[in-house]
Amino acid sequence: MAWFKVDDGLHASRKLLSIPRTVRLSALGLWTIAGSWSAHEELDGFVPDFMVKEWGGTPRLVKALVEAGLWEVVEGGNQFGKWAEYQPTRADLDAARESERVRKAEYRRRKKDESVPPDVPPGQTEGHQWESGHPDPTRPDPTRPDPFPKGKEGGTPTPFCSNHPFGTDDPCRACGDARKAWKAAGEPVTPPPPSVPNRGEPMCNTHTNYPLPCLRCAEEREEAAA
Repeated sequence: MAWFKVDDGLHASRKLLSIPRTVRLSALGLWTIAGSWSAHEELDGFVPDFMVKEWGGTPRLVKALVEAGLWEVVEGGNQFGKWAEYQPTRADLDAARESERVRKAEYRRRKKDESVPPDVPPGQTEGHQWESGHPDPTRPDPTRPDPFPKGKEGGTPTPFCSNHPFGTDDPCRACGDARKAWKAAGEPVTPPPPSVPNRGEPMCNTHTNYPLPCLRCAEEREEAAA
């Protein structure tokens, strides 16, 4: 789509003010409509006589525009003066369209060369298919502790989150999620005491060898509240 550009100084231009006041407004209306049409049709300022008649233009208005230097009489109609200086020409528009076509073709070629999995929606790249507001279930939420931390030895899942590797007496949703996963995996509900050296930590009075806060106490409280 092309635009017909009008200078913001047109209202005080010498050419416009040279048009007789009695026809100035009508002549300018014809000039503006004709410019819009010629830009749309990409005729580089040419306005055929039959279109002037269709818009209600009269020979007197055409004469006023010609005498003011805004139009020139040519075969079959009239021509805007200095169109290429103020308006985009058809050649300019064709060049812009070709540049845009090449840019899009290059973009599509690069996208085709990328190894994007087939399940990734169009317009998105791998790793960003969950940006629309749906969390990626394979990626932990960085704002919450990892509910499935790996043990220090062997990579074994534990029933506690990464913030509480040895349990906690405080309510912890991530720990609860980890315990559910632990049970669903068929692991023992109660893990063995953590294999860490006793550095003088206080021990649980109810469950031998469990440092405070006691993991089994936390599990029993959760089961009682369920």
